[in-house]
Formats: sequence, structure tokens, C-alpha cells
Amino acid sequence: MDPPTGGDRGGGALGQRDFPKHVLRRAELGGQPHRISNAAAVVAAEGGPSAREQQESEKSHGSPLYQNGCLQYLILGAGYTGACVAQRLHRRGLDVIATHRSTFDATRPGDAGELARRLSPGCRVLHSIPVTGVTDLLEPVLRRASRIVYLSTTGVYGAARHVDETTPPAPRTPREHARVEEERSLVRVFPKTLILRPAAIYGPGRGVHVALRNGTHRLWGDGSNYISRIHADDLAAIAEAALLCDLAGAFPVADDHPCPAREISDYCCEVLGLPLLAPSGALPPEDTRAADRRVDGRAIRRLLGVALEYPSYRVGIPACLSSEAATTGAPPSATFRPAGPRRE
Repeated sequence: MDPPTGGDRGGGALGQRDFPKHVLRRAELGGQPHRISNAAAVVAAEGGPSAREQQESEKSHGSPLYQNGCLQYLILGAGYTGACVAQRLHRRGLDVIATHRSTFDATRPGDAGELARRLSPGCRVLHSIPVTGVTDLLEPVLRRASRIVYLSTTGVYGAARHVDETTPPAPRTPREHARVEEERSLVRVFPKTLILRPAAIYGPGRGVHVALRNGTHRLWGDGSNYISRIHADDLAAIAEAALLCDLAGAFPVADDHPCPAREISDYCCEVLGLPLLAPSGALPPEDTRAADRRVDGRAIRRLLGVALEYPSYRVGIPACLSSEAATTGAPPSATFRPAGPRRE
């Protein structure tokens, strides 16, 4: 599994309106990058007149995605990536519903049933809850869907060093086995599920550059192991396109520049003005941080017609630093703590 793992663990909240407390309905999606504001009022969609025209066309043709004239998109798990997808759908003028782990517990009996009763038949669902073993409990929600896209992880490929759309899962650890079983459970419930397996997700506020500044990044072994990545904005664009089509199957998602762990660590140290890291010791092969994997994610982008905005960390990291500086008002390298041993 490429650290950090794909999938989401939390995120901001969407404001409520006529929904139970664990269902968070479309609201203003401004504020911090990849965060949804807590405003309760539903506001007019930003931009996307062509999307509105598309909605009117679909309504006039009796699209099954509409009930009472309302097209619904459900984000199960509005965490780092899920919130970004919700923002993109909102900008299209679409009706977005999202759940958050603080108010919706996928493992709690009854939550999914209550949510399902509030959903229109034929809704389209992005499932980005990282907890495994919840498909049975979520089945009332999933049965309402006409489309399911699941965010998994490249960790399911195990020790495979070169991965593309033809590579079968080869899990080694209990966590990886649980992820594969979750994928299979979803396909049993909804055979046309599209499974996206992201490499390490990074973006504003998340990634090697952040860990270096926080003093938590380590360079394990000699740093020669390859790690693939995907910028959160690019992953969100792919997930958005996936929700809007009917493609099924399972595909890895990554940018075009897998690189050794040392390469990106050195690069981030240089742009942040930090001394280069020295190795911190070896890890057992089964540790996710020891992954040595080059991921080819071109197939899913070709099928969905999505072009990467950040094809390499050399484009993505500077964009992250600029975004973070604009948010905080501080220079990108203004604050940091030493992270592990440094090499001369």
C-alpha cells in the first residue's frame, strides 16, 4: 500500500436541511482547500451553466436519476478526497448529499436504513469510507443506487512492483485482505461497481512536504523504493467523471511520475530550505511504508477522458505550497521542525 493510503477518514461538514443529523445536505462549499464549510444554508451553485442545461435535458427525457425533479449524488465519507469531489459536483449545480464520520457511523445498525429512506431511487454514490466489513450494513443505501464508485487503494496489489489495469489483487496483510473482500462484497451487491484504487494521495495540507515541516517524515531504508502518487484534485476529477458515466471494473489511479522515496524527500527538502534527510533504518517488507510499487494509471484516465492537472509531484508540490501560503499568509518554508536525522 502506498503511504498514505487511498480513501478518506473524515472531512468537513455540509449543512443540514430536512435530513436526520447524520445526513449532511448540500451547502456552500467554499473555504479551505478540500474542506466544506459548515454553513447550513443551501446556496446557488457556482458556475456550470452547461451542467444546469444538462440537468434540464435529463429531466425532460425522464432520467431515472430524478425523483421530484431532484438529481442526487451521495458521498459516503466526505473526508479529504470525498469533500473535494462534493465541491466539484456542487460547482456543476448538482444536488450533493454527504455523510461525515462524526454523525454517520457505517458500522452502527440503523444508520444506513435511515439514510436510505431519505434517498431518491437511482442516486449515484461515491463510497469512500475506509472502514472494511460494512457492505452488508450499507446495503439499504447501496440498493437505492444506480451507480456506485468505490475508492479503494493500491495496497490491494501487495508486493507487485509494476501495476496497471491488468494486475490482479495480491493482498498479503490482514488489512489488504479486508480491502479486497470489501471490493468483492460491493460487486456482489452491485455488479457494475467501478473500483478506483488510488496511489498515495497528496494535496494542500497533506503529503511529504507537510510531514517534513511537522517533523514526522522518515526516510526508511536507503529510500530507493518507488512510490506512486496522485494529487487530490486529480483524483477528485477522476472520481467525478466516474460518477457521471457507467464504466465498471477496477483500475489503479496514479500520476505519471512514480519515483524513489528519496527523490521526493530530497526535492521537498530543497524547496522548503531544509537539510536533506538521512535514512532512519529498515522496515519489514510487509510494512506499508516499505512499499516498492510503480503504478500506471493511464487506462482509467483514457477511458474517462480526464487529463491530469498535476502529472508529477514537481508540478503538484509547488501548487500545494502556493495554496497553503495563500491560506495562511505565511511563506511556504516559514515554519518547520527538524524531521529525523539529516545528512550532510
